[in-house]
Amino acid sequence: MPATLDISALTHRTGVPSDTIRKWQQRYGVLHPRRTAGGRRRYSERDVERIEWLKARIREGYRIREAAALLGSGEAVARTPLELRNAIVGAAQTGDVDELGRLVDQRLARSEGWQVAYLGAETPLADALALAESLDARMLCPSTASRAGADEHDHALAQAPPRTSLTVFVGGRETANTDLPATLARLREASGA
Repeated sequence: MPATLDISALTHRTGVPSDTIRKWQQRYGVLHPRRTAGGRRRYSERDVERIEWLKARIREGYRIREAAALLGSGEAVARTPLELRNAIVGAAQTGDVDELGRLVDQRLARSEGWQVAYLGAETPLADALALAESLDARMLCPSTASRAGADEHDHALAQAPPRTSLTVFVGGRETANTDLPATLARLREASGA
């Protein structure tokens, strides 16, 4: 695919500011511009596709880091479930295992029709519960990497239990709850969906 677009043309085509495009390229390696003899970047239609794919994931609620991990740094844009699965596997080989677990859980939940809002690491449980209330959420899934964190969540939930229609699934490697798919299935069954 010929690389003919300069940064200004790429910005015009995608609606993404040039500073953002440069950051995505530098931080996440998701774009592959060619250099002219004079050292100027030239972008291809494949780069346009990759930016459009990232924008779509961001609109779905992914953070740019998550979307970039799903996309990967390869030349292709994942368009099918198999391609997405391969991108996730590729990220697992080089990335943050905890972050990858969150991505997989989110993708699984989304594929089953759940609306997912990722609040980010270190979000206080009280803030997550408040957001769940404001969205009338049916499920909240805080994750922790330590037994102490899980105990802290359990204690906070015992002190101020959420409404009965909100299922709280505290998961993570140091908890007893590691099967989110089974929990989603039980919740779907209980709701008659």
